[in-house]
Amino acid sequence: GSSTTRRRNRRQTLLPTEEPPVLPDPQRSRAVLIGVDSYRELDPVPAVAPGTRRLSKLLRDLWGLPKSHVTALGAGASAHQVLGAVRDAAQATRDTLVVYFAGHGLRDLDGRNLYLCLADADPNHPQVGTVAYKDLRDVLRQAGHRARYRLTFLDCCYSGLAGAMS
Repeated sequence: GSSTTRRRNRRQTLLPTEEPPVLPDPQRSRAVLIGVDSYRELDPVPAVAPGTRRLSKLLRDLWGLPKSHVTALGAGASAHQVLGAVRDAAQATRDTLVVYFAGHGLRDLDGRNLYLCLADADPNHPQVGTVAYKDLRDVLRQAGHRARYRLTFLDCCYSGLAGAMS
């Protein structure tokens, strides 16, 4: 009857007609995940480590990124290790580069510059024990110039400064 026709038509209009989105090529993509959960002079952020592990698993399981294409750094990472890992991943990327930072963020006295805190961050001197976002951005741009897409996710205080610094 007419109720069957109505249901059938409604069902047909709810079905997607577009092709599913195409994900970036995982073989030509890389991810660097930096999760700093413990600090000498700042409060710990206990949710960071499990969140970073979960993100790594999601990138591998849902996107198909090979484990060797995901670099995960924790609280023990130095600025040199962070920037080196980003440089290496950026140079190897031809499709999509994902850089993710979770932890504390600081800004300088002028409020213009963002600093991503590592374990030894000094809250009174943001240039000490941190990675300056400007340096991270510059490494991404220079080393990742062949990448089709460069995505940076910042889960920290003052992350809005990154947009003003671009």
